Amino acid sequence: METILIIDDEVDLCRTLEKILTKEGYRVVWTTSPSAVLSLLQKESPSAVLLDLKIGETDGLTVLKEIHNHDPHLPVIIIT
Repeated sequence: METILIIDDEVDLCRTLEKILTKEGYRVVWTTSPSAVLSLLQKESPSAVLLDLKIGETDGLTVLKEIHNHDPHLPVIIIT
């Protein structure tokens, strides 16, 4: 089963996306904390990431750079 990592500061959106993607057969992990991203990438080895462009006070593009430093081939979809 492929894992999708959702990174968004809106808990309700994370839960909604989790329900939709789970029904489609994906395993979903999500976080509202940009500081947790690297540990989740290492622990969960997701197949793709859904990344909010603005995560609280953090710029999603900064998080995107961290993700691609960890795995430059990991697909990332930016959402707003």
